[in-house]
Amino acid sequence: MIPLRVGKGIRAVIGVGLVAWTLLVPGGVEVWAEEVHGPLAIRNQSPIHLLFFQFVPERAVPLDYNQVLLRLDIAETNTLTAGTGRDGLNGRLDLETTYANLQARVGLAEDWEAGVDLPIIYMHGEFMDGFIDWFERLIHYERNIRAEERKQDARNEYTYDVSRNSEPILKGSEGRIGLGDVAFQLKWAPPPLRETASTPAVALRFAVKVPSGDAKAGFGSGGPDIAFGLAFEKTLKRWSLYGNLNMTVPLADDFENSDLNVQPIFSGMLGFEYRFNPSLALVGQLSASSPPFRDTELDFLDGWTDWPALGLSWAPTPAWRLQLGIMENLFTSADAGADFGFFLSASYRFSLAPGDSRNEHR
Repeated sequence: MIPLRVGKGIRAVIGVGLVAWTLLVPGGVEVWAEEVHGPLAIRNQSPIHLLFFQFVPERAVPLDYNQVLLRLDIAETNTLTAGTGRDGLNGRLDLETTYANLQARVGLAEDWEAGVDLPIIYMHGEFMDGFIDWFERLIHYERNIRAEERKQDARNEYTYDVSRNSEPILKGSEGRIGLGDVAFQLKWAPPPLRETASTPAVALRFAVKVPSGDAKAGFGSGGPDIAFGLAFEKTLKRWSLYGNLNMTVPLADDFENSDLNVQPIFSGMLGFEYRFNPSLALVGQLSASSPPFRDTELDFLDGWTDWPALGLSWAPTPAWRLQLGIMENLFTSADAGADFGFFLSASYRFSLAPGDSRNEHR
């Protein structure tokens, strides 16, 4: 954790102002719970955190029996960090990451939902550096590492290199596209945990990640993970509030010979949704995550990270839903996570049983 600098303070004020404006918008019109859009489908986009499993923020309501949801999430993020850690550990991440997640979900019964995530990762040189430089100077906050990069005319160059005593630990290849670690998930929400007038909806989640990605290239951890999560949700008229609590336990990894100490990862999300009408909603959320490594003295390996996100969710038809927005590290060390990013998510819902249209708006 580092002191909140002036530039980050300005950005935080802007974010708080947007949230405050939303909270002050009157919302006296009743809206059915089936029209709830759900939180923004965005993960921690730090290249280090993408090595391990992460639950995407979700509602606490499973799909109906025989309902199918297909979704594509795409995030583009910029990362710039460098440092020297303990015992000869060195690293520099100067890249952009395009992360596309193909997701399928199916309702197995009234209380159960199963799914699979297929991530595709593309690492490349930056094209957002110029915009980020301009914005940071506009708000009178420019990180030293970014100012140095600009002065050396080294913007948009690609580096993904973590080593110990010159022995490579992680080394990504520019322009390479690869499969990440595939994950299988379950969500369970029995009737006693469904939302009532006075209590929120609660769902339990479980996931297993298999090591299908190339660990040395930065596409996976080299071992399986298991993960446990809780999802909360409460809806009142135009508003919905969301919460997720998660724990990922790496069972094995490819870093033992590098003396990196992999630990369980804890994460959480708090979010809100305000529906202007049944088709359009403003969604904001704050997520945070503990680091996957400990005692390295490199923030991008062992620092807590946050990623506030703000976006719009649009449902042009009951079957289709689109989300888009931006995310930015605001409160924790700028070296601990992705610096800036934007995302787009598109989902399509249908029923395997012809004529079954229950909760198609949900």
